[in-house]
Order: sequence, then structure tokens, then C-alpha cells
Amino acid sequence: MKIVYLCFLATIMMSCNHGDSQLDKNKKIEVKSDVAEMSLKDSSMEIEMDTTNLINEGDTISSEITGLNEANILDLLASNSIVSGSDLSIKKGTYKLDSPLKLIAKKNVMIDGNGSNFIMQDGANDVVFLENCKNITLMNFKATHIEPKGPLGCTGNVIHIEGCEDVLIENCDLNGSGIVGIAAYRTQNLVVNNNYIHENSQYGIIYQGPGIEINGNVFEDNTQGHIYFSYLDTSWPPKEKINTNQNKEGLKMSGNSFK
Repeated sequence: MKIVYLCFLATIMMSCNHGDSQLDKNKKIEVKSDVAEMSLKDSSMEIEMDTTNLINEGDTISSEITGLNEANILDLLASNSIVSGSDLSIKKGTYKLDSPLKLIAKKNVMIDGNGSNFIMQDGANDVVFLENCKNITLMNFKATHIEPKGPLGCTGNVIHIEGCEDVLIENCDLNGSGIVGIAAYRTQNLVVNNNYIHENSQYGIIYQGPGIEINGNVFEDNTQGHIYFSYLDTSWPPKEKINTNQNKEGLKMSGNSFK
């Protein structure tokens, strides 16, 4: 009789323990549900948060992926807050800029404008500025300045590059309304492919550095000349004005047209 009673008590205790275990599981499930709900709430608020904390190296940054609107993304560029390793995709549109889109001391960044038009509102500013960067791609956008007022016109460049390495500029429309389409100094391995570089008040390209490739571009109506070039020598002014396809030390050119 004692044995039966003890077995009965053991059975009751096991049943209770099983119930507690199931209750713990339910509690865990409820906690996970709460965390998921909090994550969704946080996600819906991310535009209001400090956006620099949402972007990690290697991220593809676009409005569709991050939930940021294009103004947020351009603000990150203007404040040099894009992290190295980012692929930046901007929804096609026309964007008026108050300060340059800039990358300083960054590497492995791609900016794809998807046909966007960037218009600098300040004639003294560059539209895009790169400094001490490596492996940068700029592609698929138009960049220009607002129509200048007064006799001085614009004094900013369209794209200005200082001390960079491995930069590709491709499929862009660079209309200065300013002084130079691409001004690049102390920059190694700059590749300029398939762009329309036109109506800059001085030159289409100024390059002073160890090596540039210029392929398949159309140069048109750049007032003082299309290309102003110096190999290595960074003293002003550059040594040569070039308006035909040429190949020499520090310069490779093919398939460009000059109008």
C-alpha cells in the first residue's frame, strides 16, 4: 500500500513539473513575441533615429532597403557619414544640394544615381568631393550647378578629387555651369568612362597625378579646352592641353569624341 501511495505521489509531482516546464516555454514564447513587436516598432521609427547607427560596413544603402528617404541618404553623404564598404543606390529624381556630396577617408564605396540629377545651389561649392579615398565608383547621374547670378558665375567644380586611388566615374552627365567637370589632383588610377562632359566654363578635365584612363566620353563646349594634363607634376598650371585621343606616360585614351 505504501508503494502504491509513493508511486501516486511521484506521478503527481512529475505532472506538476511537466506543467511548470510547459509554462516556462509559454513564458519564453511570450517574451520572444514582445521582442519581435519591439523590433517592428523600432523599424518603423528608424527614420527618426540617428541614421549613422543603422548603417554597417558592406550594407547596400537605398530607400527600399533601409527605410530612409533620399533626403536622409544625401544628408549622410553631405556630412561624410557613409561608412566604408557601402553600396549607395539613390532613387531617380532631381535633388537640390546646399553642400557637396562628399567622401573623405573612405574606401570601397559605390554611389549609383540611377539617372538622378544633382543640382548644387551654391556656385562656390563642388557638387561631389572626394579626398583620401580608395576604390570609389560614381555612376549614373547628372551633376551641375544652379544657373549662376552676377559676373563671376560658378567657381566650384562638378567633381573634385584630392589624393585618392582607384576611382571610377562612369555614365555621368557633368555639366559645369562652373569651372571644371572633373578636377583631380594627386590621384592614382582614375578611370573616366562613357560620360558626357560639357559646357564647363574652363575645362572638361584637369588631371595632375600618376595615371588616368579616359575612354568613350563625349567632350563638348568646354570653354578653355577639354583636358588639362600633367604627369606627376602638381605645380600650377598643368603642362598640356589635350583635345584628341592620346597615349603617353600617365595617360591612356580611347574612343573619346571632342566637339
